[in-house]
Amino acid sequence: MLVEGPVWMERLANLYRDVDRRDSHMKLLRRMHGVVAGYVTGQLAVSAIDGLFAGIAVFLISLIFPAIPVSFALLAIATCFTLSLIPMFGATVAAVIVTLLLGFNSIPAATAFAVYFLIYQQIENNLIAPTIQARQIELSPLAILVAVTTGLYVFGIAGGIISIPIAGCIKVLVEEYLKQLVHTRLLRNEREFFLCE
Repeated sequence: MLVEGPVWMERLANLYRDVDRRDSHMKLLRRMHGVVAGYVTGQLAVSAIDGLFAGIAVFLISLIFPAIPVSFALLAIATCFTLSLIPMFGATVAAVIVTLLLGFNSIPAATAFAVYFLIYQQIENNLIAPTIQARQIELSPLAILVAVTTGLYVFGIAGGIISIPIAGCIKVLVEEYLKQLVHTRLLRNEREFFLCE
């Protein structure tokens, strides 16, 4: 969708006969496309941070517990980065995999990583992800938390995954509607002013 979106928009633009309406709608679609692209970029940033910190945690654990090879840190980075690209539950799946792999070599090391993950997950869910997504989508962290909570409550995991880009697109639509409303009222006031004179 992100790669082919501009091509679809151009095809849609060719269907319009009214040039002003086409330009207005295309501008709106470009803004909505930017919201979705910003969400994907933000998710990549969150995943990179998750993978980096998981790798650092496993590296430090390998220094404390000699049974853990240092190379596990690279495995943790790759696993956590890749799986945390899946919003909502991907990071948890990655943490379970890394914890199990560590557990095969050292139970205390696996426990240490599980404790790290529980702490990190709270920081990511309440601070890192909302802040990054708020900058990418231009929504407040509170709006993002409300959107995700509502999406999860109403539509489950699928709702949680798509709730942030939908909230961003709704914001774009509301802003455009309010802008058009103000513009229409200004025109109406100008007409009334000239009629009164």
